[in-house]
Amino acid sequence: MHMTTEALTIIEQDAALASGPMLNHYVELVRNGIQDVSQDVREHGEALLIKLAHLVRQQRAEPVSSAQEYLAPWISLAEPERAAA
Repeated sequence: MHMTTEALTIIEQDAALASGPMLNHYVELVRNGIQDVSQDVREHGEALLIKLAHLVRQQRAEPVSSAQEYLAPWISLAEPERAAA
């Protein structure tokens, strides 16, 4: 498929609301489509690949840390004293 500026613009507009698998499909489509195109279309495609990579990273879930993180990690909290029964 020969990629055009119009096709890249359509992909860019659709990618804003696309799901993760669709974004991955767009990345492959753009990568394969900008092989033998003019310089301006290639530059547009390369810029779009950067934007698509950013959108893919945004959709990935970040693992939740089980340890608590504090703003001042050098401060330790003392255990409360227990009253004798």
